[in-house]
Amino acid sequence: MRPAPPGARFALAGAVLAAVAAVAGGVLIATQNGERPGTRTLVAAVAPAPGQLPRFEELAGRAGIAIRHRATGCSGNVAGAAWADVNRDGLLDLFLPQYGGPSRLWVARGRRNRFRLEAVGRGIPDAGFATVAVFADYDNDGDQDLYVVRHGPNSLYENDGRGHFRDIARLVGVADPGRGSSAAFADFDRDGRLDLYVANGDNCGRPVAAPDRLYRNRGGGFEDVTRDLHGSDAGEGIGLQTTWLDYDRDGDPDLYLANDHLGFRGNELWRNDGGSKGRWRFTAVGASSGADLRLSGRASRSATSTGTGGLTSPYPTRVPRGWAARAVS
Repeated sequence: MRPAPPGARFALAGAVLAAVAAVAGGVLIATQNGERPGTRTLVAAVAPAPGQLPRFEELAGRAGIAIRHRATGCSGNVAGAAWADVNRDGLLDLFLPQYGGPSRLWVARGRRNRFRLEAVGRGIPDAGFATVAVFADYDNDGDQDLYVVRHGPNSLYENDGRGHFRDIARLVGVADPGRGSSAAFADFDRDGRLDLYVANGDNCGRPVAAPDRLYRNRGGGFEDVTRDLHGSDAGEGIGLQTTWLDYDRDGDPDLYLANDHLGFRGNELWRNDGGSKGRWRFTAVGASSGADLRLSGRASRSATSTGTGGLTSPYPTRVPRGWAARAVS
């Protein structure tokens, strides 16, 4: 299939869920909680099965990273772990955010699948009330820095190159005070520096909408440029997950936001239309492209291949069924 043109639409496809992680071609999976968008054409796109599926072995206990997470109250909203080689020894280390207690940083020791808890010793003494963690080299110095999203304020832990961190979020302008649920980095202005989108909102107990934030990396600090998102108020909803992808294959990253569907705002896709005179323009194309799903969104990731551009979202186990969408011309 040829790449999706700028005017590509996303067609829904139901009953998709067997192997989301193995989706090979531009596909969007969005979770669905009992309400079917009844007016859209269902289109199925099935990728060929790989010749041999990988086999996995349970190693958490042996590796020293086994943990029993008791999801009570809002602690069930933690979105997952983040992996990176924090000390540049060639081994992946693991950060696990925790809402109801201190988060954990496990550092790999040797090549025998062993890890050791080292959060405090490496400058992350207490990342409590955390919901999401993202590793990214925001300052282009060759090591992985860590952005931790919380129910405010967020933290940006700068890596000194040896795997030791200090929180500089307030210093560089990304200590977002909102009830955070997700964050994603991408170089949307293609200046060689990673920019940041932070999704906010609280669906624990009484739903609370909150404004999201778009931060542009100016080198040495970030500027809040949320005003550059045009044509939609989706960023004022209950944001749950966000992801960057070049859905129209024009060489720059576009932005997709998955909102929770609790009577507030649906999902949104902003097309990156470039900049002029120091300002950038993102145009809301969710409705025109068919990507403005009003579902209970969870995680979202982009999938790339030689086929169409698209979005994916892992299917959460507690939601009965899901939807997929692929870009069609």
